[in-house]
Amino acid sequence: LIGQISVLQEEVQTVVSLQEQVTSLQSQNEILSGNIQENYDKLAEIQAKCSELESEKSLLSSQFNELTVVQHSYLTTIEDLSQEKQALVEEIQGLSQMNSSFSDKDTELVNIQKTLKDTEEQLHVRDSECNQLRQNLEENAILSQNASSDLLEKSQQI
Repeated sequence: LIGQISVLQEEVQTVVSLQEQVTSLQSQNEILSGNIQENYDKLAEIQAKCSELESEKSLLSSQFNELTVVQHSYLTTIEDLSQEKQALVEEIQGLSQMNSSFSDKDTELVNIQKTLKDTEEQLHVRDSECNQLRQNLEENAILSQNASSDLLEKSQQI
């Protein structure tokens, strides 16, 4: 009987030890469950941020494309104005030649000088417009570069 009691006491101690281990494992399991939930919450936040960044990337890409179109338009306008300027320069040269050849004819000379002055004024206006368009083009180039940098940065963040 004493041997059986001793065996039973050992079994009771084993059961108590196993219950303590079960309690410890349950506690660890609860902690791990909490950690898993925190990680799921963090993952959801990261996924939301990724969606935001994708939207920003799309917007920046759209802005970049718009600026590229505007830049192309300005380049075309500058080219057109340069051609107009060249035509006006040639017209001024032609009028200057006419001015020298008609120096004896006072009336015609006055008319030619007036036309020459008008053409020069047009040239100055075109030149100013050309300079303004160049400035706009430079500003758009900076904006395009900034948009590209922002787009690259957002892409790298994603």
